[in-house]
Amino acid sequence: MRLGFDAKRFYNNSTGLGNYARNLINAFDERGMREAITLFTPRVSSPFLGLLDQNQDRTVIPTKKRALWRQVGIARDLEKKQIDVYHGLSAELPLQIPEGVKTVVTIHDMLFRRFPTYYSYFDRMIYDRKTRRAVEKADRVIAISQATKQDLINYYGKDPDLIHVIPVICRMPIINEAGQTSDSDRISGIPEEYLLCVSRFERRKNHLNLLKAMASLGSNAPHLVLAGADGDQLKALRAYVKDNKLQNQVSIVVNPPGTILSQLYANCRAFIFPSMYEGFGMPVLEAMQFGKVVMTTENSSMSEICGDSGLYFDAFDPESIAECISSASQGKLDEHSALLGAQIELFSTDRIVKAHQEIYSGLAS
Repeated sequence: MRLGFDAKRFYNNSTGLGNYARNLINAFDERGMREAITLFTPRVSSPFLGLLDQNQDRTVIPTKKRALWRQVGIARDLEKKQIDVYHGLSAELPLQIPEGVKTVVTIHDMLFRRFPTYYSYFDRMIYDRKTRRAVEKADRVIAISQATKQDLINYYGKDPDLIHVIPVICRMPIINEAGQTSDSDRISGIPEEYLLCVSRFERRKNHLNLLKAMASLGSNAPHLVLAGADGDQLKALRAYVKDNKLQNQVSIVVNPPGTILSQLYANCRAFIFPSMYEGFGMPVLEAMQFGKVVMTTENSSMSEICGDSGLYFDAFDPESIAECISSASQGKLDEHSALLGAQIELFSTDRIVKAHQEIYSGLAS
């Protein structure tokens, strides 16, 4: 069986969809599937030239007409490589697929339908057109959560039997078993005990309601660390912290490098994730892999990830968030921490790889 993967994100995105593609393909390689895989990309960004060196023997890059190659020209290369199953890893499939080549597409979320005001009209139209066409064309669809599957059924009417829910592989580096750091590794101003929230600083992530909850708790609030990539809400969040005199209770860490992020995960008391909606809340699973109990919203994918190990609140109600924070005594955290092992096992790499293999084998047979 010959497998082809859309490797545009693999070679051009440093986070998000790029990590999804690299983690998945690396997991296949580690389990003896490397020789069966061909990677197809229209280009390779300079930061990934070293990755190309490692995969030169199985990577197809067009030498001309790159603009339409991913949609049309790729068909010739799929035939040449005798691909049996082609997997679009980011909600896209070529317009032309050779006869006999089966197709799989991964859909990560339907945020452009859930939160249309967050996208320009043209972006919404582009995302909707490419996603709808890929979902209709694919022999099988992979949704990264049950929440995304339900959105595909609701918005596009896809046959539920053709949609498989397979979560994302999480490979957050673990520092050491105890998660200890030296004093020199700590970020200035962050105390030994704190709550951690990791996500991009944008509206959907709902940082403002979390800060409102912190303000309502007053001196009873634990220290909160907000860490993540820069976004459209960062300026407003900093202003809220200043206006409400939360500087001693809230630390904001922008674009932390991986080593610092790992330290923050390892040393926090618990993790809090107030996002309004996620196709798959990766920071939630990252925190769980560090052995941290997660406080989060019960909607979309977060409750799928946390199960009984999580503590839940209403994302749209700062009072509910505050009550959840207040209720997180050490005894309660220990009680939920005991449930983490069984929950994390549901997201094991072996389980995820096997689920993909079963889809590919079923199509190729």
